[in-house]
Formats: sequence, C-alpha cells, structure tokens
Amino acid sequence: MTHKYENLHSLLTINEQLPRVRVYGPESVSPDKKFLTISLSNILFKVELRNVGTRDKPIYIAWLDTHPPDEDSHKGVDPLLPDAAARQRASLIKMLYLANRLNPKIVVTPDSVKSIPSIRETVKFASLLLGRELPLIILPRAKDRESLARLSPEICVPYLNVTSPTVPKYLGITPEDTYLLKTSCPDGEGIMMLDDVYTTGGTYEGGIGVTKEALGLTVMPTVPLVVVATESVYDKNYPGKIPPHVYPIIHLPEFIGKIPD
Repeated sequence: MTHKYENLHSLLTINEQLPRVRVYGPESVSPDKKFLTISLSNILFKVELRNVGTRDKPIYIAWLDTHPPDEDSHKGVDPLLPDAAARQRASLIKMLYLANRLNPKIVVTPDSVKSIPSIRETVKFASLLLGRELPLIILPRAKDRESLARLSPEICVPYLNVTSPTVPKYLGITPEDTYLLKTSCPDGEGIMMLDDVYTTGGTYEGGIGVTKEALGLTVMPTVPLVVVATESVYDKNYPGKIPPHVYPIIHLPEFIGKIPD
C-alpha cells in the first residue's frame, strides 16, 4: 500500500532501534467513507469509521475492536484482527525491553469488553518472549461510583475519554489486586500499562491515579503505555505528537466534521 505522506511526516520514530509507527490518513479511507484500511502483523484489515459525536457535529474515529468475533456485538470484527494485534503488540514490548525503554514486572489495564481478550493474549505472548510470567491486573470500571464500590470499595478515580468527553466514568482496583501491586511494585517501578487506543490520555491518567492511590505514593514514576494505536485530530498539524511514555504500532486519524475526499 502506498502512503502519500511517507516522504513528509507519516513515519514517527520512537528511536533508531525500534520499529516506525505507520500513520494513516484519508488516502486509506474506502470510497464509501465507511472504513479505514490498516495493516497489523502484515495483514490488511478494514476498520469501521464510527461517528462518536452527534449528527450535527460528527467526529469520526477508526473503531479498533480487538475482541474475537464470538458475540453478536462483535460479528463485524475480522477473526484475524485480535491475534494480529496481540502478537504485534507483544513483539513491540520485547523490542522496547531490548531497547531499555521498559522492564515490566506487572501489567495494568482498564477493564473493557472489546479490549480484554486481546490484551490477555498480548500478555501471554509477551511473557513467552520475555521468558517470565507477567501478572495482569484488570482495573474495574463503571459509569457510577455505587456500581464500582462493589468491586473497589476503597478507591474510585473519575476519568474522561474520547467516547465520553463530558460525562465521567470511574476506575478502581480490587483489594486483592492492590495487594498484588504493592508486593510486586511497591515504589511504582516496573508497572506497564496496556490498552488498544490512546487518544486524549484520559483513561491512562485514570489508571495512573488508581495505581498511585493504591500504592500510597505522593509521586508516581512514569509508567509506559503500550497500545495498538494512537489517534489525533486530522488537521494541518497531523499527525499529533506522541507523548514519550506512549508506544504505539500505528497512528489513526480523527476526522472532525466530515471525512476528507
């Protein structure tokens, strides 16, 4: 696939030892403007362009669903996508480890119906590649404090994300996982976060707030976040700058108002 931005700024470099981040734009949108074609593990996938805004003020994002297509809500997912995403994300973790960018002792991720199966697979593959088992902590989340309190009676951290930019959701941690976190990483060093997509950073900051509170720290060390994709608004500044603690495989466009021709 040819990308018209390759000679300009479509390849974002983490460093010379690591793979480059493939950036996608309007050239990868299908003629009917319903899908964006991406590549993971050298396989092409058509990802739905979904409006997460309103009818009058649309915001189109590439809906990266890495859940295996075994439920009605995931029937449209390519059956190869979850495995391809997990394997390439695990390979990136190994490369980051070899480049001294991270040395994970434990993995933390927010609960998500569409993300958790592929994240579990990522942790399994990464454990094999690193030669040691990586414990996985899944942070429970809910739309209200009362629902979260049943799973996380002591910690409740509000956060905003791209699909809910004005109404907060809540993240917590179970008492059992708080104990696991304290025994594995008492000073916060060695925590690695995983997610599918990084857009505004709201979910990441919520996860950091939970781990900081669970560990009783006043200052939290920088926690690396490994994702399948980062995402930013498609405008004259595209692609948006990737924060130094975030490590993606690909970069996706967010179209405000309409999808460009």
